Amino acid sequence: MGRSILTNFILILIVFCLLTGCQEKDLQTQPSVSSNSEKPSSDQAIEKRNNGHSDRKILPLEVKEDQFEFMIGWLNNETILYCENLNGSYVISSYHIYSGEKEQIYTSELPLIHALLSPSKTKILIHTSPTIYEADVKIISLQNEKLIFHDIIESNEISFTWNGYDESKLFAVAFYEDWSFTTYILNVEEQTRAETKVPYPFAIWQNSNSLLTLDWDHENPDTTAPILSITNGERKTVLNSRSFYFLHGWTGLFLALSLNEFDEGLADFNFYNEKLELIQKIEFPYLTEYSSWEIPRFNLVSDDIFYIVTPKMSGEVDVYDGGFDLIKVDLKDGSQDILIEDVANEPIQSSPDGNLILYGFQYENVINVNDKNIEQFLLFY
Repeated sequence: MGRSILTNFILILIVFCLLTGCQEKDLQTQPSVSSNSEKPSSDQAIEKRNNGHSDRKILPLEVKEDQFEFMIGWLNNETILYCENLNGSYVISSYHIYSGEKEQIYTSELPLIHALLSPSKTKILIHTSPTIYEADVKIISLQNEKLIFHDIIESNEISFTWNGYDESKLFAVAFYEDWSFTTYILNVEEQTRAETKVPYPFAIWQNSNSLLTLDWDHENPDTTAPILSITNGERKTVLNSRSFYFLHGWTGLFLALSLNEFDEGLADFNFYNEKLELIQKIEFPYLTEYSSWEIPRFNLVSDDIFYIVTPKMSGEVDVYDGGFDLIKVDLKDGSQDILIEDVANEPIQSSPDGNLILYGFQYENVINVNDKNIEQFLLFY
């Protein structure tokens, strides 16, 4: 690889790290968020959005501080999963937030790096590390705790993106010590790992077979790029008239961030369905970081409800002191409701029905959306 190409690739990689680094670190301290493909699909869960939580007392999760590892996320509206280190073993347990009942569901003797729930919350991916150059990947069925997939992948770092349209598939990126990477499709049903040619180390699922990624230019690095669709190795540019700087996907919907055409102090949050049809566009202030943009904390509850921690005005990350608000957005009509003013700029993860939000770098707090109250959820002793 020539010097100029290598330099440009490193610049692209730096842009990628700046755009995704904060959220990736947040996910490692728990989701993504995340599974970053999780979205409820149950009509029953949506119907219960305004019921069932407000009159019940949440019991904080009490753990020893030197044993707690990270939160994994919501298993259902009343149960969360978390990981702790007990006598040298890494244990994943469930916790019922109203009864206080705990149940161990998985134990690993290897260091547990990350755990990721499937979009349907019926499976969990367990990432352990036998050596610093390998990722031991297991997928467990939560219905019967049966091992349904196992592979060991050479890597220094690795990331996974579950396919919400077909949960037998995951997109994986294995990074190596020299910053090179290899992209794979893991197939749970076929028990296979196939290398796939995705030119950039980040992609989301458009449908059961296609991936979307930003088509960064190696030769002329920029801060925005068009979207590239990849299906069975075939590539094509989509939404040709637009350029974006960040993508995030769920089942049936994806978010593409771009700069506002008329106001340089605003970013456009563009929501598209799998057919690449624009469903909604919302404008928010944004913060800059070096030569890129800070990605805000957000969480999709359903096709029509979106939560975001947004700055009150645009500015630079290092000097910004204008404060943040937790906002609820109705994606049907674009209306916004400020749930809580002047919150900290920290990760959020909502329950499937959207009534409760875990909040904080360790998800140590819980927000009751109905009464807009913040309570401590994680108690160390």
